[in-house]
Amino acid sequence: MNYTVLGAGGAEYGMKNLALKYGASAALIFVNTNILIYAFVFIVYGVVGALPDSSELLDTASDSGYLLIMALNEFASYLVPMIVLPLIFRSELTDRRRIPAFAENSGYKRIFGSAAILFLAGITCAMSMSTVTSYISEILNTLLGVPETRTAFSETMPTNVFKYAVFEICTCIIAPVCEELIYRHYLLKPLRIYGDITAAVVPSLLFGLSHFNFDQFLYTFTFGLFLSIIAIRTGSVLPSIICHILNNVMVGLNVYMPETFGSDAVDAFFGAAADVCALATGLSYIAGWIALILVVVLRLYKLRGSTGELPAKRQFFLIFTNPLMTVSIVLMLAVTFMKLYR
Repeated sequence: MNYTVLGAGGAEYGMKNLALKYGASAALIFVNTNILIYAFVFIVYGVVGALPDSSELLDTASDSGYLLIMALNEFASYLVPMIVLPLIFRSELTDRRRIPAFAENSGYKRIFGSAAILFLAGITCAMSMSTVTSYISEILNTLLGVPETRTAFSETMPTNVFKYAVFEICTCIIAPVCEELIYRHYLLKPLRIYGDITAAVVPSLLFGLSHFNFDQFLYTFTFGLFLSIIAIRTGSVLPSIICHILNNVMVGLNVYMPETFGSDAVDAFFGAAADVCALATGLSYIAGWIALILVVVLRLYKLRGSTGELPAKRQFFLIFTNPLMTVSIVLMLAVTFMKLYR
């Protein structure tokens, strides 16, 4: 299917205009994560601190304090992008005629077909990228004296059943749903007007950079790329949400579970759950290599480079040479690198 994009000044003009919007989106992600979140938390803590008997709420070591800081973090992380991005891309998101379906592969019937294969392959590739990250960290430590890379959420690790439940709800339900809507819907769909390759790569890059954590970048970028392909091929963000939730559940049980919950019975229960999850993760990693072969053989990675007269290379050039996009990416990388020394 060849879908020609027309506009007031042709595809080139339309893509330049869209590149400006993506530059604004990248700037929004940077400002929201590094300024607005802290300002919002500071204001809320100031208001809460003025209330009587608020000391426990402000103590993150307490259950109520932990709940407050996690809730504030989730609220502040996603509220502004979820409101502003639909406004930025309003014309592209509402004009469905300009976004072509993925031929015969669109529809929910593909959720348990190509989506499952892509999910397993994505998990395997993302895990492999984590190994690469570890090697890079060792090299940086040896050559530049960069400290050991901190694990994400190291400052908010749960220590009991209540905190772990809050942590899992935030990271395994709220975060995946919001992030998929942001990166695999609001930021992916508008680019599909011009081509699927840029629609998969650009949001995935911003997704990886938005974590501002070197330990997560390659993992999230790689996994995000597979989630983008799933969203494109199924024609829906729902499969990518499900896959994202499954990934976070596995990570939450394998990486972020407390060593002890303070109860032998609870420790035994969650320990058994962790063992089952570790086995499932190991099996999915092995199955992922088979899935990766299927992805190549079945060409599930194949996307439209262009839906019209504007080649993918030209699309990338226009997006990444936009001054706002360039500056935002440089700032994201700078903050990520600086956080290595904290």
